[in-house]
Amino acid sequence: MAGLETAYSVLKTSMPNIEEEKVVAILSTNPRKLLKLNAGSIKENEIASLTLFCPDADWIYEKKNIQSRSKNSPFIGKKFTGKVIGIINKDQVHLNP
Repeated sequence: MAGLETAYSVLKTSMPNIEEEKVVAILSTNPRKLLKLNAGSIKENEIASLTLFCPDADWIYEKKNIQSRSKNSPFIGKKFTGKVIGIINKDQVHLNP
């Protein structure tokens, strides 16, 4: 079971009053610190890696939309608030259905 596809939505739905900056820290900044990775930045003329999300989007997690090869999840059919809508990585844009 892959949890990365729903991590943002589960966090936003289960903790609706959490500030967006805290969500970013929990899912991005803090893991990078723990793994001693570069903090990452957005600079002119440099390749950026970004996650695009809509914090107020209401949606239902459906099996047909699972990107992972593993199609099992306890969240299938659950309603969430907050959705990752895509990523930009190495000059490529990938949008979620």
